[in-house]
Formats: sequence, C-alpha cells, structure tokens
Amino acid sequence: MYMTKKTFTIIEFVIVLAIVGALTALSVTYYLDSQQLSKMHTFEANINKIVETLNIYRSNKVMLGVHSIVYPTSISDTEFKALFTQEPINPYTGKSMLSSASADSGIQYQSDGTSYSICIAQQDVDDINNNGRIDDPLPVTSYPACTSTIQPPPSSEYVVTVVTFPSGGGTAYAVPNQAASGATITLVQYPASCYDFTSWTADVPINNNQFTMPPRNVIITANYTIKTYTVSAAPNNPSYGTVTGSNTYDCGSTATLTAVPNTGYTFVGWYEGSKSVTTATTYSFTVTGTRTLEARFAIKNITIAFTRNSVAYTSNGVQVGVNVPRFEQGKFGQAIMIEEGTTNLLLYSEDFTQSVW
Repeated sequence: MYMTKKTFTIIEFVIVLAIVGALTALSVTYYLDSQQLSKMHTFEANINKIVETLNIYRSNKVMLGVHSIVYPTSISDTEFKALFTQEPINPYTGKSMLSSASADSGIQYQSDGTSYSICIAQQDVDDINNNGRIDDPLPVTSYPACTSTIQPPPSSEYVVTVVTFPSGGGTAYAVPNQAASGATITLVQYPASCYDFTSWTADVPINNNQFTMPPRNVIITANYTIKTYTVSAAPNNPSYGTVTGSNTYDCGSTATLTAVPNTGYTFVGWYEGSKSVTTATTYSFTVTGTRTLEARFAIKNITIAFTRNSVAYTSNGVQVGVNVPRFEQGKFGQAIMIEEGTTNLLLYSEDFTQSVW
C-alpha cells in the first residue's frame, strides 16, 4: 500500500491566510472595543462620583446654615476637591476631571452657587459620539456638542434663611431650616447681652414663633433693640465742686465722668454707695447697667507755721514753751496772741483733717 503526500495548492494557502487574517482582525477589533468600553464605563463612573460629591457638598453647606452658595462655583474649588478620597481621572486623557479646563477634563461645569449643570464633551480621538457609542471617533480638531447634560433634580424641600438686625443683636435660627411645603417651622432666637428681642419680620404669618412652610424659600429677620441705661453723677455738695457725665447711654458704650473741685476744696474720690471706686478726677467705664455715683470733695484746711525762740506767758501767768503760740480767750472764742519778734506763716495744705460728708 502506497501513501501519497498531501500538498497545499497556492489557492488553498491564500484561503488559509485570509481566514487567519480575518480571525486576527476580529480579535484586535474585539480587544480595542473592550478597552474603549472599559474607558467609557470608568468615565461614566467618575461623572457619577462628581455628582454624588456635589450633593454631599450641598448637604454640608445646608447643615452649616449656608443657603446662598450651596454648590461650588468652580469644579476646581479647593473645598470641593477635599471631599474626594481619590481624585477622579479622565481615562481618555489621563488628566483630572476636577479641572476648569473643559478640554482637559472632558466635562464643562457651570454653577451660580444655587444650581449647576455638567456638560459632557470630549476633545479626544477616543471620543464618545452623540449616540453614546465608541465607534467613529471624532477628529482632534473638532469640539463636539454636549453628548448629555446633567443637572441636579429639583428639590421638593425649601430653605429657611434667618438673619438678625442689627447683625450683632443676637443669634437666631429655624428648626428645621430646610423642609417641604406644609411643614411646621419653629424659630429660635437668643439676644446678645446688650440687646432685647423685639419681633420677627417675614412674608409669612408667624404665630408663637412658628409658621407653615410655603412652596418656596423663606427669609426671616429677627429684630433686636439695644438696651439703654442711666448713669447719674453728682457732688456731695454743689458748692464744693462740679461734676459732668450724667446721661443715658447705650449698653456697651463708654461713659466718662469728670469732677472739678472749686477753689478752697479738694477732690477725694468717686463713691458708689459706701464703696470707693477711684480717686482719679476722670472716671471712664463701659456701661452695662444703671449706676449712681457721688463725687466727694473736702475743704482744704489752713496750716499755721509758728516760730518763737523763747518762752512766753499768758495773761493769767501760765508759761508757754518755745515755738508754742499763746492761746487767749477772746470775744468769739479762743484766739492766738502774736508777740513781737515771732515768725508766722499761713499755708494752704493738701493734707486735710476736716470731714465734710
């Protein structure tokens, strides 16, 4: 039995090459499509992560009582980027998706602080076309229209913003400060130490510090008035000196009292009841309540300096020593006998002994 050797014809060889080429092309295409599909899924996941973080950013702001700017005005905002444990990367460009440059990030983010929109648009040879597929990549030089736009869903809850007037008058807030229409809102306020609460101002009816939430945002104003106190100051005797500074003062302001003694008198000090406050003629203090103060003055006593080098005798023969004046009984009381050859000096002294209050 003879065996014949099988050989390929040229036609058969060409057919085999064609089959192998076709299989290879299919494998490469499938591999490339799988890579692109993976990139697309990563890109979409990162977009969703950005949207989720925007919601977290807004929740944090509302919890802090901020209602005017609840979204970052720029996607590259430092506070916003700090919320990410891992920065989302665009798999098509290899660059951060938290970038204000749309050509780098593949998204266009716009926000006025109260709402936002995300326009998804690539500028890359591996772009996604308008059908959301990864075939038919766009040229590098073109800039496509948005494949899709993401906006936050309209909230069914409305925000209560509470402000104080004047700004330092106290602290006020609403519980809750974000609620759906029909919810009961309770208003709470605490006046500062120098203020009294007077009223709420709002475009909704408020009863017993509560109101019903309308289908819109609400602004409430807590009104306060500053406390006033009387400061009274007077001399212990109007003929001894004058006092200035008595008035009605706002709480927290500075009152200044001044005492001026008349000629022949000296200032002793400021007294509040029996308590000595200060010996300074000018007294300044912060007004935190009603006060009544007295400026105490005293008469300046006269000191007599008397010099005599010898002894002397009174009219009844009583001897008086050296440098001691002779006191004689006069018509209106005791008098001093001044002898020839003595030296006498009369002085005003700041040291006084006579009490006048």
